[in-house]
Amino acid sequence: MKHAKKIPRLKSSYSNVLQQMSKLYTPTIFDLFQNEYQLFETCFVKNMNIQKSPLDFVIDMLRDSGEGRVSFKLDKNLICCSCFKFESFGNTLL
Repeated sequence: MKHAKKIPRLKSSYSNVLQQMSKLYTPTIFDLFQNEYQLFETCFVKNMNIQKSPLDFVIDMLRDSGEGRVSFKLDKNLICCSCFKFESFGNTLL
């Protein structure tokens, strides 16, 4: 018996990125991606230092009082952030 592929529920049907990812990812991975994507949409660069490596950015969120820091170490091809998600889920630049 064939199982029908469960289609994930899109929280933002207007988003082309979410529509594409819903077709590529499993429902569980897509839910994780979609939650992170929604957080990304509320972020903005509050401050940046791009004069020397590492490149440093202070990221803030519209509805949150906290801020995060992201550093790009170009010579080592690494990303480090204050939330440690790059270190936990992958740290590879394309």
